[in-house]
Amino acid sequence: MVERVFQQPDSNIRYAVRHVEPLFKRLFPNRNPGIIAGAIRQVTRSIPMQRKVVKVRAGDTEFDAIEQQFEIGREDWNEYRLLDGGSVRVKTTVQRIFRVVDSEGNPVYDTSGDPHMIVRHKSDVVAVE
Repeated sequence: MVERVFQQPDSNIRYAVRHVEPLFKRLFPNRNPGIIAGAIRQVTRSIPMQRKVVKVRAGDTEFDAIEQQFEIGREDWNEYRLLDGGSVRVKTTVQRIFRVVDSEGNPVYDTSGDPHMIVRHKSDVVAVE
């Protein structure tokens, strides 16, 4: 449950979630899991994020980047109706987000002025007849 609400691969966050979630469940056994996840999110926000620069490969190019913290806002399915009467449903789920930085650790921007981001994701595809 917590991984769906707050995905953060940073080891400090994982440690907090692993140890704080069981404590909240013991203290508040009859609480809605969403309330527990919200409380854990509040606790983990106070943990400083490690700003370690890592190498990230995108295509044939390797970039220096900093992994970004994120919360899932909404993940909906897109549905496409086929002319033969079937349909295809597609959902993209973000797994990790990286902000590309230069050799001094400053964010890199593209020609439009937008930050250069690399997003690791997976796509789920379901065909419905």
